[in-house]
Amino acid sequence: MKYGITLGAAIIGAGLAGCAPTDDEGTFSNAACHIDYASTKAIEIVEIKTGLSIYTRFVLEELSEDDLNEEEIVSLDRMQAILDSRARPVDRQDLAILDGAQIKLSDPSVWNRADDRKCGQRDESFSLYCALYLSSVDTLGEYQHRRTVIQEVRFAIEDATGGREFEHRLMDFNNLPETSFDDINVVIQTARDRVQERLELQAKCAL
Repeated sequence: MKYGITLGAAIIGAGLAGCAPTDDEGTFSNAACHIDYASTKAIEIVEIKTGLSIYTRFVLEELSEDDLNEEEIVSLDRMQAILDSRARPVDRQDLAILDGAQIKLSDPSVWNRADDRKCGQRDESFSLYCALYLSSVDTLGEYQHRRTVIQEVRFAIEDATGGREFEHRLMDFNNLPETSFDDINVVIQTARDRVQERLELQAKCAL
């Protein structure tokens, strides 16, 4: 099966924030761009959820691709194309999630390098995954596993490791013996730079 996700990764919320050109304070701007990035993002979320539902059934029922109809295959292909894309719409809440993760990982003493993907609001140390998870909850009220910003961190890890394969990219990269605290912050900052650049392109209707 070519769809490179696992059931453990098949968790995503439907909540979305608006994605429109904004000024430095995050308020709506009367900039020239009128592309509805928020609608595009909402459509992507629906298509991802539809694909994940089909993929979950595929795994649980131990189906083959021959058991899927043409519409289901198209949905899976569309979902995978979205997840693989490095040009998905972003919004300022994506930046806020990364900023919150950087604050949680502000010092090596609070980095948990033995991640088990169990995150609590009262935790005093944070893995990369938990910093992103808790910052997402703080920002959105929930964690969206396949939100654009989380994918951007995965892409940053992919680039930093030369495309190394991981079962759970956020956790496994965090737990590698050779991963340093600086490495963790570099992938967060790389993702932030890319989100910021994309916001600027969206403001120009250039994405």
